[in-house]
Amino acid sequence: MRKKNFLFILLLFVFIYILSFPPVSDKIRGSFYKLHLPQSSLFKVERIISYFSLKKNLVRENERLKSEIFLLKSENEKLKHLEKENEDLKKIIGMKKENYHYEISQVIFRDISDEMIFINHGKDKKFSFGDVVITPDNVVVGRIEKVLNNSSAVSLISKRGMVFDVKISENVFGIAKGIGGGKVVIENIPQREEIKKGDYVFTSNLSELFPPDLIVGQIEKVEKTDITSFQKAIVKSLISPYNLRNLFVIK
Repeated sequence: MRKKNFLFILLLFVFIYILSFPPVSDKIRGSFYKLHLPQSSLFKVERIISYFSLKKNLVRENERLKSEIFLLKSENEKLKHLEKENEDLKKIIGMKKENYHYEISQVIFRDISDEMIFINHGKDKKFSFGDVVITPDNVVVGRIEKVLNNSSAVSLISKRGMVFDVKISENVFGIAKGIGGGKVVIENIPQREEIKKGDYVFTSNLSELFPPDLIVGQIEKVEKTDITSFQKAIVKSLISPYNLRNLFVIK
């Protein structure tokens, strides 16, 4: 009996080993089983072999499905990118050309720690220091600080040292200062003026740096004290440097 079991185990390993090679025809396999194995043992071996074959097929199918999912995700990302490109192009076509002379440019690098981005045109498009950069949605991004032959460095409005005139409503004006982190602060707003979180802030016609009525951002926080008759507003820019791509440079 021991000898029989040993023979069965030995043959089982042989068959499993055979499975690791290119497929053997069912006819040859079947003949081999009938010649060397008892009927009950043959049934056991066939079940085991079927299990391993099924497992191998499932693994292959799983890998194939993973590859298809990856390709579908890649195609989906491409479609999203194309949709965004189309939206921007529609906005470009729809802009009132009589308002500004502008050029289209794309972001090629981001220096988030220094509140700067770099765009893919410079002297080749006759850009110059101080040119204003905006999004297709008329959100102000910043100003060109340095111009190279085929690229330009743009300081974001939130960069420390950036100072410009803004308005919160038709009657509330102030001076915005970049404080980093995608934010500006508007100080010395009289407390009698009603401002609140969520109010939109725009560039003012008093500004020498930016054209009027461009969107600066939304008030994130209003700070008041009893010590002074003034209040200040922390404004969060509506842009994220990570998401910027197509931009307009106003000449």
